[in-house]
Amino acid sequence: MSVKDFNEITKQVYVRVASSEYGIRNRPTNATRVAILTGLSRREVARVRDSLESDTPGFSDESTILGRVLSGWHQDDAFGTNGVPDRLPADGSGSISALLERYAPDVPPTAVLKELSRVGAIEVGKDGSARALMRYYMPLELDAASIERYGSVLNDLASTINHNVLETEVRKRRFEGRAVNPRLSNAGLDAFRDWLEERGQSFLEEVDAWLTTHELEHDATEPALRIGAGLYLIANDTSPRIPKVPKVPKVPKV
Repeated sequence: MSVKDFNEITKQVYVRVASSEYGIRNRPTNATRVAILTGLSRREVARVRDSLESDTPGFSDESTILGRVLSGWHQDDAFGTNGVPDRLPADGSGSISALLERYAPDVPPTAVLKELSRVGAIEVGKDGSARALMRYYMPLELDAASIERYGSVLNDLASTINHNVLETEVRKRRFEGRAVNPRLSNAGLDAFRDWLEERGQSFLEEVDAWLTTHELEHDATEPALRIGAGLYLIANDTSPRIPKVPKVPKVPKV
């Protein structure tokens, strides 16, 4: 990825977050305030906003679309049973083509399959059939989607902490908690990683299923809210840092 691409993605993340999260009295943030918050000029803010609102898919759209495909594969009874995704044939009813037509209608099917295969989320057979290996789309490299996800995750965590700090009513605060032990070994880290991969994934699948059953109908008139939960592994080196004492050079004998 070039520096120019990275810079453009960063601007989009800043403008999107400033526009949606920092409005006054729940109104969208105006261009002047976005410029103040981001350090960009108002002209640049307007350009980035136009880019985000254009018909060209933004960087976040790819991640959202691919995640929607995998979620539909697991949740939609047309493509699985009781949350277990079927191996889908290439074409016909209940096929990979039907799945992509339903959950990614505006994206070329070959592009979706190629990216999901690249990150190890699916396995495509020689006959064109496909099997889901992951429930969620996780970009591998430092590409546009991974940078966008990085900003989104940080924003979710920061907005929750910020909300809880400013909210005076305890019952309106959002759940936020941690479980940490500072005395584990590297072997303990490996074991905990495996345990959390299994248990954490299972928990997130339960969350995803609950959210799916409670989402608004397409013709609902009330405003929709983005609601969810995040889970992440914490690992820090707590061993004491002993500074190295520089050696005093020997003075040569005269």
